[in-house]
Amino acid sequence: MSSALAVTLVAACGVAAEIYYRDRVERCVAAQAQRELGSSVTVGFGARPLPVIEPTRHTRTQLI
Repeated sequence: MSSALAVTLVAACGVAAEIYYRDRVERCVAAQAQRELGSSVTVGFGARPLPVIEPTRHTRTQLI
């Protein structure tokens, strides 16, 4: 029973850390984009956990 509780607590901490990290990064990216664009910006990263997203992947976007 105590190992199940430990696994549950570790999983809950992982989920809480992901939620906190995602919110903080979304706010940071939105604030930077808002400063650059001068208008309100909404940022979302989708359903994949952030640590799984490849930080070295480069994509080009074009603003029209």
